[in-house]
Amino acid sequence: MPLVSRIVDIDGHHYLDGGITDSIPLWYFQQQGFERNLVVLTQPAGYHKGPLPHQRLLRLALRRYPQLFQAWQRRHEMYNEQLDYIARQQALGNTLVLCPEVPLPINHISHSRSLMRQAYDLGRNLALRRLDDIRAFLA
Repeated sequence: MPLVSRIVDIDGHHYLDGGITDSIPLWYFQQQGFERNLVVLTQPAGYHKGPLPHQRLLRLALRRYPQLFQAWQRRHEMYNEQLDYIARQQALGNTLVLCPEVPLPINHISHSRSLMRQAYDLGRNLALRRLDDIRAFLA
């Protein structure tokens, strides 16, 4: 949530949510030596992210951080490339993917406990239904 999050300064470097440039870090974990990976997605199979709406507003909000704005402009392309990579890894048999069967009933920002509970229950029930698959994959 880069527009509402505080940028953190560590040793003169500015940091923000890494999901902007690496939303689904499967490749990173593989480079760290993890050979079998369980990827949990928050969108149903077949989802692809579209271009960012309200780019003028975002450009204004991030005017002090032009590289961040450029990363946001390309985020949907990077995200979709990662989904394609995950599908290839799943086809190779070294990645198991869990994703909801229907869109989650909640948006990025919500204060609704009932919607949060519904989203939680959908994920938990999916995991319980796929528990044997998960155990077999990780064994």
